[in-house]
Amino acid sequence: MRISILISTLSKQTLLQVDDNKKLVLYNGEKKNIDYKKLIADICLLTSTWKSEYTKNSYIDGESFEIIIDDNAKKLTYRGKNSFPNDYSSLKEILAEVGDA
Repeated sequence: MRISILISTLSKQTLLQVDDNKKLVLYNGEKKNIDYKKLIADICLLTSTWKSEYTKNSYIDGESFEIIIDDNAKKLTYRGKNSFPNDYSSLKEILAEVGDA
């Protein structure tokens, strides 16, 4: 399974890549030594109730996100721009924990 998460604002981009075949976690290109299986499970559980698209077109600037979960059998994509699922802050917490690892 591979997971890619990109969060973009006007001033910053954060990219998380997880690949269980390679047993690899990259955060903004930096290899992180964390439990990739738990990370995959946490992200899959979090996004399991999300819609595929969240958009508010009333803002030019703001924050956008894209999550791609590819398990070779199917590919799930979640996107948002200035509109987010209720538990989006949990995703940001996961990213912060990985970044601090």
